Amino acid sequence: MVRCDYCGKEVALPFKCKYCGGRFCVEHHLPENHDCPKLERGSWKPMVTPTRYSLEYEYYTPRKTPIEKKMRDFLFQTNEVRDLLIAIILVVFVYLSLGYGMILQEPILVATLALSIVTAFLSHELAHKYVALNQGFMARFRLDKQGAMLTAVSIFLPIKIIAPGYVAIYSLRGYPSSEQIGKISMAGPLTNIFLALLALPWHNTSLLAYLFMRINTDIAVFNLLPFGPLDGRKIIQWRMDLWALLFIVTTAIWIYMLIL
Repeated sequence: MVRCDYCGKEVALPFKCKYCGGRFCVEHHLPENHDCPKLERGSWKPMVTPTRYSLEYEYYTPRKTPIEKKMRDFLFQTNEVRDLLIAIILVVFVYLSLGYGMILQEPILVATLALSIVTAFLSHELAHKYVALNQGFMARFRLDKQGAMLTAVSIFLPIKIIAPGYVAIYSLRGYPSSEQIGKISMAGPLTNIFLALLALPWHNTSLLAYLFMRINTDIAVFNLLPFGPLDGRKIIQWRMDLWALLFIVTTAIWIYMLIL
């Protein structure tokens, strides 16, 4: 008969702890029930793990260091790059249908328009993504089939819609709070307004500056509308005063661009 290493009870079929190697009765076979010295109290994460070729124990090391994890999150997934490219192409065609199509005769102007759209759209979506990552969530851009379809159809309609996709947020710690969602949502329009103001001193003398400012302002105003899945509604659910201030400033800049 073998005695339990914890309580001394004689047992016919003892349990062997895979962490410390001790033998215990049924009441004390779990590591937390016999104060296993090879576990870290609180998280119950094994500090040591047996190797394949030896009965000796080695200190446990995680597969990914914090820096490696951050770099992995920072990089794009293959499908994410595809979704971003499709979304950018749709947005470019929407702007061409607004009357910018006449610039197709000038390759330099086409490149200027494309550069402005890519910068404005990417900055908006990446601001959402990296603010979400900074708050501890997993995030990636996803193409929304319904939104992409509406964006494509609006190319041929007088009313334009720019909603080809969204930044999806994932969490293993439960649903994000309204404050977290509000901050993530506000990051996109704020980034566009910041970029638009950077081009303000040159918008009267440079076509690139004008297009850059106009497109950033358009994207910011549209996303601040308090409807459906747009950023404006999510910001209102967190702080209506911040939404009102941001919407007034953005709309003022947008109207100024229209009357130029």
